[in-house]
Amino acid sequence: MICAGSVSEILTQFYSHFKENTEQVRFLEKGFKLKIGDFTLTGRIDRADDLPDGTLEIIDYKTGKSRKQKDVEEDMQLFIYAMAAHECFGLTASRLTLYFLDDDVKLSTEPSSEKIDQVRLKLIDMAHAVNQSDFAPTPSEFTCSFCPFNKVCDQSAV
Repeated sequence: MICAGSVSEILTQFYSHFKENTEQVRFLEKGFKLKIGDFTLTGRIDRADDLPDGTLEIIDYKTGKSRKQKDVEEDMQLFIYAMAAHECFGLTASRLTLYFLDDDVKLSTEPSSEKIDQVRLKLIDMAHAVNQSDFAPTPSEFTCSFCPFNKVCDQSAV
């Protein structure tokens, strides 16, 4: 949680990074509808910047404590955004970035076609599970720590 005194610091720091460098912004808060198998996924990309090689850097802003590089490389949301950029807008993303505003930390990864294919298959599996109402627990320390039922769930990892 951000305390009231730090919000202006975060905004001031963020503004100082970008006040002179906005010409590369391709779009902000761009909505999409992405067809994945028999399913349609809707979302909104926070920001995409043009890179010198003609590709995009997709940036997703986050509040709260920054994560590790490994977490960025496994962030499904970023890879969904890369799919949406390509399939909905005809643009290629070569850099996927999580920008942690509280800590002023940017962590990036490069999407590979193999990783995007893995995410696509996982999304299709998840959508089928939702349609079948298959909500078997998938405990992990991270997931369970945010679950409101972790104190009463016999599968909880925390």
